[in-house]
Amino acid sequence: MKKIWIVTLFVLFFASIVFSEDVNDPNQISPPYSSMIDFSLWGKQNLDVNNVHNLLTIYHSAKINILPGAFIEKIETMYARKDCLITVDGGDVNNINLYLYSAQAAIKNGYVNNIFVQNYSLVNIYGGDVNNIDIVHGSTTKIRGGEISGTIFVKDKGNLKIYGHDFEVIGENINNINGKVIGTGVIIGKWEDNTNFLITIEENEETANILLLPKILSDINNDDIVNMIDFAILAKNLSSNSFNINADLDSSGNIDIEDLKILASEWLL
Repeated sequence: MKKIWIVTLFVLFFASIVFSEDVNDPNQISPPYSSMIDFSLWGKQNLDVNNVHNLLTIYHSAKINILPGAFIEKIETMYARKDCLITVDGGDVNNINLYLYSAQAAIKNGYVNNIFVQNYSLVNIYGGDVNNIDIVHGSTTKIRGGEISGTIFVKDKGNLKIYGHDFEVIGENINNINGKVIGTGVIIGKWEDNTNFLITIEENEETANILLLPKILSDINNDDIVNMIDFAILAKNLSSNSFNINADLDSSGNIDIEDLKILASEWLL
């Protein structure tokens, strides 16, 4: 009987960590399992960081936001769920490692030296400066803006999706076949805001998938398909005084029936 009580207490203690509510105070963060780790986030914990740290670990559904002023040597995810998220809004991060299942990262500003994406994880790059990206094990990286100052490696069923227009490939060993990149070399083009980009593909294994994708106007929430979610966003803006610039599909300054026509023409693309 005593053993049963001990096991029960252990389970309740562990659950209290994993399913804890959001926190913003570093003093409430779960203690790390190693002296090398500054702190760990568990469960649904949520933290903004704007200072210096060596190693941060993110578990389960936790979220961390890196702000201007931060300098992080390494951030890694472990046993992540799909809502586990690292957001870089500024600062300087040397390494981001997305390990063990379905973690996500969003790069919006700041500088990231290396990103290692594996095990079906997802990285969205909207801005900032990223040096090197390694994409493996069925994971996906989507790039819509920013600067890729180093090189990209795609292998072992990794996926790279580059969104923009006026694409060109440069080099003897690279080809663009109907939007699919074969081989290695340089890709140039323009982002959706018409700024120029240059991306160097260092490795592109046979099992990898690199795609050059034009913007689908009606994909308002950028999930690569036009569906009821996009319609709901457009409908909300049609029926209220709110204005979501992404729902102004024809860039007329108004959200009206003309935008609805464009969405209908691109439905389920």
